[in-house]
Amino acid sequence: MSVGTGVGVAVGVDVGVGVGLGVRVAVAVGVGVGVKVAVGVAVGDGVCVGVAVGVGVGVGGEIRRTMVAREATPARIRPAIRTIPMMSFERDDIYSPCAWPERTASRGQSVPQDGDSGKESNLAQHLTPTENLLELLNVKEFHQMRKPRIIKLAATQMDANPAPTADRLARANRLVAAAAEAGAHLVALPELFNTGYAYADANFRLAEPPDGPSTAWMKETAARLNVHLAGSLMVLERGEIVNRLLLFAPDGRAWRYDKNHPWGWERAYFRPGRGVTVAETDLGHVGLMVCWDVAHPKLWNRYAGRVDLMVITSCPPDIGNPTFHFSGGDALTFDDMGPAMASLKGAGRAVFGLMINEQAGWLGVPAVNTVGSGHVRTTIPNSLGTFLAFLPVAPWLVKYLPQAGRMEMACQFVQGCKVVNADGQVLTELMQAQGETFTVAEVTLAGERPSPRGPQPSSRASWFATFISDVLLPLLVVPVYRRGLHRTLKERAALASR
Repeated sequence: MSVGTGVGVAVGVDVGVGVGLGVRVAVAVGVGVGVKVAVGVAVGDGVCVGVAVGVGVGVGGEIRRTMVAREATPARIRPAIRTIPMMSFERDDIYSPCAWPERTASRGQSVPQDGDSGKESNLAQHLTPTENLLELLNVKEFHQMRKPRIIKLAATQMDANPAPTADRLARANRLVAAAAEAGAHLVALPELFNTGYAYADANFRLAEPPDGPSTAWMKETAARLNVHLAGSLMVLERGEIVNRLLLFAPDGRAWRYDKNHPWGWERAYFRPGRGVTVAETDLGHVGLMVCWDVAHPKLWNRYAGRVDLMVITSCPPDIGNPTFHFSGGDALTFDDMGPAMASLKGAGRAVFGLMINEQAGWLGVPAVNTVGSGHVRTTIPNSLGTFLAFLPVAPWLVKYLPQAGRMEMACQFVQGCKVVNADGQVLTELMQAQGETFTVAEVTLAGERPSPRGPQPSSRASWFATFISDVLLPLLVVPVYRRGLHRTLKERAALASR
């Protein structure tokens, strides 16, 4: 809806067919596509003449840059174009190229407003009404106008052992503040940064509503430190729990992506998401993934040609090098479980090391990935079912069956907290021994959105690792999820009724 006040006259002759791109509430002349010779006269502001494709004029005095597309007139005429004083109110579902600098949040776009800091303003795309319309129409020449730009990305590494949310948010705040002080424009936190990582029934209690305290903290922190902030957490919404990656801009806009591929035992605590998310931020178009998603080339392919940057939040335990502990005191490693299980050793490093580098290089975009650190010992959901699933490839383990009902797993976390450039080269990477810290690197975002380079690399996860992770273990633990979710919903409903 547009309401304008001001004084001005616009006289034009249309040649061609106009196609309406929007409807303005109150009397208005929409937006047309065609060839128009227009003469605009602004009181005390001069006269301009030009040829344009598409004109947006709001009745009531809006002659704001009536040249809204590729002008055929010489560039020296452009300074004669003037804006008559006016007020404009735009509905979120109506696009008007004359409404710059306001943008609809639903399109995931924005431009810097008065009072923004230099860091944010220098990165934002200052689009004229002409460029706005060309972008809307996906005109190829518009994308060629974009210039390469340099931004700083920060990857954080947090100890993944579970701790109270308030404590973990305070630790995350110190990391994000330090990264912002180092000049980072975007800071990525690990997967489940607000709770830590474990296979435990406590996960059901820790799942937050969409507007919960961790989400509120992310929004407030992004605004306070003037950074784009990414991190994942468990969210209970519409009767289901998902592992949700949130990306907040400093101005409060947010984008979300639900992990498509929960790894193995994770399926006991949240369900898979659907679809991909391209966040149209002031930094550029950002693709989002969570942890084990990166092992799936088809998911990478869905971002091909659509993004300038990939943000991945991960916290992968080194499942390829575990120690299984039994209630009677016995312990096993994959070396004790036969060649099939031993083949999984090193699988995590292959995926979160080489595979991320290769896929980012194929997309032709930089990537930032986070991981957890430390040593974790956790229970295993449906550990008896898991043990029975191991027996076909290691039948001699049957002697441990009486202890398998309370089996636990201990391991380190996979190295991979890093920033990768558009060629797939690692610019900076943290070691696990460095513990809870962060690293920052500058990356260059291309002027034109990159297209994939040659054939897509295949997955670094073997078929056996993929089968166990995507099929076998999830099948065993889905009943755990259903029971835990039912119990959680019942408990929360009882609390809400008090």
